[in-house]
Amino acid sequence: MQFIFALLDNIGDHACEMDSKTNGDIDSSPRSFPQIYGATFIKANHSSSSPRGLMRLREGTGGVFSNIILGGKAEAGMENKDCSMNVAKGSWENGNGGNSMPDYLWWSRSNIINTKTNSGQRNPFQLGSDCVWSNGPTSRETDPQFQLLRDGWNDWTDLGQIDPRPRSSSPAFTAFDNPPSEL
Repeated sequence: MQFIFALLDNIGDHACEMDSKTNGDIDSSPRSFPQIYGATFIKANHSSSSPRGLMRLREGTGGVFSNIILGGKAEAGMENKDCSMNVAKGSWENGNGGNSMPDYLWWSRSNIINTKTNSGQRNPFQLGSDCVWSNGPTSRETDPQFQLLRDGWNDWTDLGQIDPRPRSSSPAFTAFDNPPSEL
């Protein structure tokens, strides 16, 4: 998938949630293996009582996540929990770290996470205790420099005008992954 955009208000939960569990089995087959090469997810001030990631990857999912910008207010940029020990997880330099599809979860080092909690703390990742990553996850923790996006909005009534495209000077244009030719 490419060219995905989601804007969540204060009662929104996750911009996306990827799961793979069937009948309680996180190693069930076929395994979910979403591939995203280009997405921008932005969240308003959140009012959820429990910590949530703007992106939620869980229950044994594999996948490829590249050229992603996460911004706004969230308890974490990417949340990963309920992991399968049969899925290799990493931010390898060259793709899958030698593992075969669908038994890997790859998070690109080029992704940008600029999420903050309501108290203003940065928390790019929230990992479950059963999620062991080799070499990752890592991302660039920097301002993606959106054209026009107000800080501190709650819902559409106080959002005002927006332009979520990154400025030409944005770090989103300085380091990115080329998507596969079949996309």
